[in-house]
Amino acid sequence: MSQTTTFKPILFGTAVLAATLLIGIIALLAQSSGSSERAESTEPAGTGPETAAEDSTSPGEEPGIVNANRKDVKAAYATRKEWEGEPFTSSLQGTEIDGSLKADAQGRLIVDLETRDFFDYFLNTVGEVEEGEAVDQIRALAESHLPESAVMEAMDLLEHYIDYKEEAIAINSQPVDREAAQSPQGQMRILEQGLADMKRARRDTLPPEAVDAFFSLEEAYGEFTLQRMQIQRNSELSAQEKQQQLRLAEEQLPEPIRETERHIQETNDYQQQVKQTIDRASSPDDAADQLKRLGLSDEQVESIAEQMHSDEQFEDRYADYRRKREELLESGLSEQDREQTLERLRKKHFESRQARSKAQFRDLDG
Repeated sequence: MSQTTTFKPILFGTAVLAATLLIGIIALLAQSSGSSERAESTEPAGTGPETAAEDSTSPGEEPGIVNANRKDVKAAYATRKEWEGEPFTSSLQGTEIDGSLKADAQGRLIVDLETRDFFDYFLNTVGEVEEGEAVDQIRALAESHLPESAVMEAMDLLEHYIDYKEEAIAINSQPVDREAAQSPQGQMRILEQGLADMKRARRDTLPPEAVDAFFSLEEAYGEFTLQRMQIQRNSELSAQEKQQQLRLAEEQLPEPIRETERHIQETNDYQQQVKQTIDRASSPDDAADQLKRLGLSDEQVESIAEQMHSDEQFEDRYADYRRKREELLESGLSEQDREQTLERLRKKHFESRQARSKAQFRDLDG
């Protein structure tokens, strides 16, 4: 493999990917799942050969890349998280270097979600700086922390990843068939084609190990999302049958995504319980007592109770204001005089501009 890598110019910092709703949902959840997965990973043993840990590589195995999703491998080398001095661009001020490049004791590049995060952290600055400068920053960190073989693999993988980014921009820039998007069937076809196009672009530009390491969770959730939509829209299934099929589909998801799904559902259930408690409370104090039993912090309870008190005060003031407004509307004043008088009336009843705007908006209802 040649050590010299040529990079084609491409804008990342200023180019906004016009991704579909599905791709956005997939990316968010894949990121959340990836964070969970990374939290459970083994920390690098160090940044030099003297701290290299054992792994399952056979003696004499050639350097290359190893997919951390498919093989139990430990990092002997890793790029640092903190900047030494000031970052090379102002947008990175006060940030920690996201992701990392890692290698095992045999000098193989370890690819996982942190590799992708590391590339994106630097490539997202393009537009603020030249692409070459962002690439040079990646190369410098790799060369100062990884063995030569891993540096070569990292820079080669970076070139392929940039090729994929170009393909992704082209795919997401394609116009949507507005006519097809009007029907549920057409929407499904658009989403299915979008996911298929992204999967093809990844496999056309990236080595298989990187495709799996970077996108396996994202693609699994994408397929699940489409399957869930198909089940929910199937009019031939009863509600019970839909639930059964959805549970079966969820069971096929990788564990990190199942954990994310459970967390999202638990969060939604909890938020719904809090909302119902507030709606059913007889007073702010009653709500505060119940919310404390639900486990909300004193600060959260105090904030909600204050807002409820504020809402009650607004309703009392608005009722009085409304009566006087109706009298004013029947007074026979000219339109100009009426509007001026109404504005004075609002200022008298509502101290803040926000409350006056809220009252004026309520006035539109009659």
